[in-house]
Amino acid sequence: MALKGSRSPRARYSLAILLAVAVAAAIAVPLALANTATPTTSHSTWSYVNGTSGPVKVVVSGDWNWVTQSCASGGSVSSTDVNGHYAIGFAGSWNDSTTPNTLTGKATNGTPITLHVGNAMDQSIVNYCQGTTTASPYPTGSFTISHQYPSLAAFQAAVPNGDVCVNGYDIHKQDPTSTDWNPGKNGDNTLKAGQYVESAMCSTAQQANPNPALSIVKYERFSSADAWVRGPISGVAGQTVYYKMVVSNTGNTHLEITLSDPRCDAGTLTPSDTASLDPGGSADFFCSHVLTSTDTPEFVNTATASGKSASASSSVSASSQVAAEVGAVKGVKKVRHRAKPAKPVVKPASFTG
Repeated sequence: MALKGSRSPRARYSLAILLAVAVAAAIAVPLALANTATPTTSHSTWSYVNGTSGPVKVVVSGDWNWVTQSCASGGSVSSTDVNGHYAIGFAGSWNDSTTPNTLTGKATNGTPITLHVGNAMDQSIVNYCQGTTTASPYPTGSFTISHQYPSLAAFQAAVPNGDVCVNGYDIHKQDPTSTDWNPGKNGDNTLKAGQYVESAMCSTAQQANPNPALSIVKYERFSSADAWVRGPISGVAGQTVYYKMVVSNTGNTHLEITLSDPRCDAGTLTPSDTASLDPGGSADFFCSHVLTSTDTPEFVNTATASGKSASASSSVSASSQVAAEVGAVKGVKKVRHRAKPAKPVVKPASFTG
């Protein structure tokens, strides 16, 4: 029989639970609605690691905040482990064979998003609470992540528009060998949490220190049996002069090349569309002109190549010229080649991040 004034074991147990809940409520701190650090702004650049042929290194840097997770715990500020979150991590969506994991989800506006990440964070920040105070306990900071592609072509194939996205992660365990450190298996990322804002977390990679430049050399001959020469060559009225223009990308950035040779006969310029040239690459253009008596006393033909850099607001051009002295009667014509040195004209490059 229970003594008067005493409580049963079950009643004491229930009271203990109520007291524990009351104490927890008294010292409660804001909990994460979605336990992830959110990249808010970012910009990216790419550059050649070696020469102008690759590999290519892409670097993305930016800012992040964690407005739903407080670093305050019981009125004090923790230095590392906050409510079970040991660190935060960042991973880029690099889209190549080294990033085999595919993550799918939706952004805050409901847009479907797909990310491709590797088996480890590109960057992790353990002391992410550093700099917070009791009065301002929500952490913010910056991140820098990078990835290397074997060539420019590999980078362009993986990220055609240079649109590199960054995802933020929670890391709960201190053991780096756990799946918490693997973005492909980590369940608390911004993508899953619905915090993903594509405009803030994706950035278009711009080439670092682009230096667009090109050269053009013009050759001529009368028939396919002749060698291409710089001239001079001599001919007669009615003969067709064939021209070959070799355009080379001598800079460090990809160029879209167009060629203008207005004194070639209409319809003879090939190719007539744009040529794409990586650094060190070259393209051949051809055209022709039938010499006539109206070309007297001198027929000057100038080819101009123009290149537009896709990675910067800059362009470049160069010209090469040949001249033909034309006599009034058959057999008197002489063709003299005068080549002007290529003079690249580079407009100042501007970047947006």
